[in-house]
Parts: sequence; C-alpha cells; structure tokens
Amino acid sequence: MQLVSIEPAPVNGWCRDKVTMYLRETFYKIVQRAFEDARIGWNAGWAKARGNDVLVLLPSEVPLETLVGPLAAGLLAEVRLHNSLHRELAQLSLRMAVHTGVVRFDPAGAAGCAVQLVDTLIGSAQFIDACAAIGAELAVIVSERVYEQVLQDSSDLAERGGYGPIKVGEAGERVQAWACFHPFAGQPGRVRPYPRSARAGDDGESRGEADEAA
Repeated sequence: MQLVSIEPAPVNGWCRDKVTMYLRETFYKIVQRAFEDARIGWNAGWAKARGNDVLVLLPSEVPLETLVGPLAAGLLAEVRLHNSLHRELAQLSLRMAVHTGVVRFDPAGAAGCAVQLVDTLIGSAQFIDACAAIGAELAVIVSERVYEQVLQDSSDLAERGGYGPIKVGEAGERVQAWACFHPFAGQPGRVRPYPRSARAGDDGESRGEADEAA
C-alpha cells in the first residue's frame, strides 16, 4: 500500500480560530485538487485527518512515480497559486511524506510499522528544521524504500526534484530518507536539497549550519 502524509504549516503559524479554520478548509481543497489533477482521485483510497495533517492510503496499483511526480507538482502549483492571492497571514507551506509498505487496521484505524515510519518522516525535527531554514513552500520527504524503487533509477525525477539524503528520528534510532525543498518564490534557488552539512545527522552542527546555508 502507498502511504502519503501531507501537513500544512501556515507562514505565520496557527493563530486566530477564524484564520485557522479558513486555512484548514483551504488545505483540504488544495490537496483534493492536487489528487484530482494527478489523476489519482481523492476517493481512490482511504483518508484520515489527524490533527493538522492528513494520512492518505492508496492501493499499490497507484504508481509511486505519480506521487513523487504529478502529485507533488500539483501540490506545489496549488499552494503557490493560493499564496499569490493572499497576504502573509493566510499563506501556507506544505510538507509531504511518501512511503510504501504493509498497513494493518484495527478498530481505531490504520496502524503498523509503515504508518509509524511515515509519521516519523513527516514529523521529524530534522525535516521540519530544514524546511524552516530553507523557507520551503513545499517540501517532500520519501523513505529509503521509495527512493530505491523510484528515484534511484530515474535520473529525471531525482534531478528535477533535487532530492538529497537526510537522516531523521531520535538519536540512536535514525532512519535514512531523501528530501527535496521548493523555496517560496523569490528566494534564491528554485529547488535545493537538504543542507549538505546536515546530512551526517549530527544535531549540534546540522541545525546551525543549515541555518547558515539558508
């Protein structure tokens, strides 16, 4: 099964309830349009809102190439259109994580190692800090399995996305992943990989050097 987690991050943070509710509504419209534009269809899988993010589970028949290609491109186009029409208070950035694996279900919903890994990817401090340091309007992180199955053998997708290695998770339990960052329009560089100095996974050096690189 293909797992996609998408999380909005308002430029000014979550503030007044009225703005928060508008941004949440806008976020789901952006995501649904991106799925439709990628010819996946919003109803093609199982979707669950969890706090501010949404977890989408898709059948394995949906190609991973579609998720890291057309879906990511659609999300970027939609969020950029939204931001171009709104002042900073209502602007959004997006983070997306992609993994593939076996998903279990219990009465509470989806569970298992695959779900835990996609949660680690989307919520890791290393990924979130890099998004902030670079000023990413859209950032995509994929598991090593996705990278090996899709990006490693597709120089077009990998080079166009600017994917670079990143280790995420708690100290002693780091997992290898790959990420790309699309900065807000007007910022230097169209696509930038995770800051080179942070790839070794040293928290002390990585965060400071990532800020310096931005």
